[in-house]
Amino acid sequence: MSDSGTERFGPRTEGDPARIAAGWERRFIADGRRAQEAADLYSRLGYEVCMDPLGPRDLAEGCEDCAVVELLQFRVVYTRRSPPPEEAAGTD
Repeated sequence: MSDSGTERFGPRTEGDPARIAAGWERRFIADGRRAQEAADLYSRLGYEVCMDPLGPRDLAEGCEDCAVVELLQFRVVYTRRSPPPEEAAGTD
């Protein structure tokens, strides 16, 4: 059984190859407001967070011109673990 709500978006395991190579993990796609709520939560949990606008690879074929995606400002949410404070500051 398929979830019709997710068929509009590309495969869950794919993401921006440059982001993945830099250690980011694609989490999910959400509208702008929900994406920001998730980003705030992930940040409080100690993650770095970035959100990218949807690109053609994130949408199923035939959905590239969907006005709803643009109007709701959907974002792809990526996270990665923040380095421990001593690594982020460098060594003395």
